[in-house]
Amino acid sequence: MWKPREKVQCVASFIETKYDAQVQLNFGTQYEREPSSRPTIRACSLIFVLEVEFSVYSLLLFFSKGSDETPKTSTTSGSVKTASSTPLATPSRTVASLDCNKSWSSKDYELVHPGFPEDYSNGMLCRYAIRKNSESVCGLEITFKKFDLETSAGCEKDFLAIGDERLCGSIPSDSVVQYPFDDGSSYIPLVFGTNDNGTKGGFQILFQQISICEEDLN
Repeated sequence: MWKPREKVQCVASFIETKYDAQVQLNFGTQYEREPSSRPTIRACSLIFVLEVEFSVYSLLLFFSKGSDETPKTSTTSGSVKTASSTPLATPSRTVASLDCNKSWSSKDYELVHPGFPEDYSNGMLCRYAIRKNSESVCGLEITFKKFDLETSAGCEKDFLAIGDERLCGSIPSDSVVQYPFDDGSSYIPLVFGTNDNGTKGGFQILFQQISICEEDLN
C-alpha cells in the first residue's frame, strides 16, 4: 500500500448518493495519505464511527499544498442523520437567470460565486464549463482559496459539482487537488446550486490547466 511518510491536512466532503442512511462521523485534520479509487486524488486514512442501516456514501478527501509541513492536530467532529429510506431529492432552484452561466478555456481562471465577496444567495443554479486550452492539457489543478457551503448528507442542499462529484461543507484554504479530463472529453462541467434556506460564505477557486498530471507519474 502506498503511504508516504509525511502528514497532510485533509477534509471530508460527501458525494451525492442515491440512498439515505444514518451516519455519524468523527474525524480529525491530520492523516497519512493513501491511494483512492481515482488515481489523481489522494485519499487519507480516516478514523470514524459509522452507524448505518444501508448506505453507499462516498467520501472525497483533499490534501493541502505544502504537505511536507506537519499540520495542526486540532480535530473536528461532524454528524449527518437522515431517516427516510427514499432516494434524496434535488431541491428546487428558483434563481437561474442571474447570468451566472459561464464557459472558459483560459489556462488560468478564478471562479467565485455570484455576489462574492458577500454570502451567496438562496435558490441559485449556475452552470459552468471548463474547456481544454490545448490538446496537451490532461487535467486541472484546483486551488480552493475559499470554500464554505452549507453541509448536508449527499450535498443535496447547497453544492458545487465538479464533473460527477458534488462538494459541500468547508475545505481548508489553499487546499489543492488535481482533476483529470476524461478520455476523449474536451471540457469539464461544473454546477453551483443552492436551496431555499440558509447561506454561507461561498467560494473562491483557482483553476489551472496542466499538461503533466499525477496519473502520468504513477
